[in-house]
Amino acid sequence: MPNSCIYEKFIVPLPAKQLIITIMNKIFTIFCALLCTVSTWAHDFEMNGIYYNHLQGNEVEVTFCGEDAGFAYENNIIIPDSILYNDTTYYVSSIGRGAFLYSVLLTDVVIPNSVKEIGVGAFATCIALKNITLPDSLTCIGDWAFRGCSSLTSVTIPNSVTSIGNYAFRYCSSLTSPLYNAHCFAYMPTS
Repeated sequence: MPNSCIYEKFIVPLPAKQLIITIMNKIFTIFCALLCTVSTWAHDFEMNGIYYNHLQGNEVEVTFCGEDAGFAYENNIIIPDSILYNDTTYYVSSIGRGAFLYSVLLTDVVIPNSVKEIGVGAFATCIALKNITLPDSLTCIGDWAFRGCSSLTSVTIPNSVTSIGNYAFRYCSSLTSPLYNAHCFAYMPTS
């Protein structure tokens, strides 16, 4: 029987929702593997232990460090709204895709009011992340942004957010209150 699994001695049809979740989990695993191995996502520069990519004009995004990703970021991080690099002031406008992916020692993050977007998988599998401060300037939270942040206990989504990606808070098993009163609950179940 297609789309079924064996449970004890019986063949049990696999519900469509479970099949979709299984497929999404496999896609996420492949995404994470690619993210960790693609060296072209290296940073443009580093300031005070945070890695950045230049976007356009005077805008930068926090980015994936490329090496030792799981241990590059740890404990508490306060992302500045602007940085001075080579006599130029840059403004932090986004947290790039996979920027903090697998940062297993990261516990607290404060994101400045200059940030408008949190990219795909930006904080995925940050298993020690307990607290994150989302700014009022934030408009978009990408797919899988906080997936697997199992220590995250609460998140306040600002009213400025107009888009939350699929499964953004999936497997955030320590969340104590529902996230999606006004933000597309059907798209991102927490379990």
